[in-house]
Amino acid sequence: AFLPLVNLVKYKQLVVRVTDRLDGFGVSKATLKAENELIKLANKVIYTSSTLQEYIKNLNGNSLYVPNGVDFYKFQGDFEKPKIFNSIKEPVAVYIGAVERWFDFELLEFLASKLKDIHFLIIGNIRYESKNCSKLKDMENITFYGKVNNALVPNFLRYSSVGIIPFRTDMKLIDAISPLKLYEYMAAGLPVVSVKWKELEHINSPAFLASNYDKFAYFLQKAISVQDRQIYLDFAKANDWSSKIKQIIKE
Repeated sequence: AFLPLVNLVKYKQLVVRVTDRLDGFGVSKATLKAENELIKLANKVIYTSSTLQEYIKNLNGNSLYVPNGVDFYKFQGDFEKPKIFNSIKEPVAVYIGAVERWFDFELLEFLASKLKDIHFLIIGNIRYESKNCSKLKDMENITFYGKVNNALVPNFLRYSSVGIIPFRTDMKLIDAISPLKLYEYMAAGLPVVSVKWKELEHINSPAFLASNYDKFAYFLQKAISVQDRQIYLDFAKANDWSSKIKQIIKE
């Protein structure tokens, strides 16, 4: 959408940051062509996932792999407890983000059915509903809270027990995702349980990566029992956006 700006704005350097494989989102051929042209024009291309490397380098050799990061200090300090936590039982497994077609509703149903002592708090707009979505909404240990103001995200994470990333690994676009939520969860000191995909293995974070539903449930219980959460804080702090900017400038 912003491709025409390169002919309107006077600039010395054009830096393009690519965060996804757009072809996995069902966009038009014109959109893909525009992105390709923009990448070719750039003086430097930043890409956030290692799986994007071949795609980017085929279009522009002057590129740099910089995974996503986090505003670490945004998640430090004392935060007011959201009222929802007064009406649900601990431990709380939280998901923050859009609920799209890559969200694994079947995994959520499996976890909520098997781990009835854990409350699953899903925060974000529901932009896609699966066949079992109405069933999930009726389950006592699942709350679809809806979207919250971004400034309040630290509040919800502060009073949760573990952060989850229940995505569908059968979708090609997942491999190219560098999940911001993983860094945000850890900046709040939360252990993270996620399904396993290439980029998450590549960044070598302390997250628990599950290859199937049973392992996800096992890791979830294990993560909740973790007492020392310094490892997660250290990882998030090392991936603060300030360090990412320094890497880009240096390169």
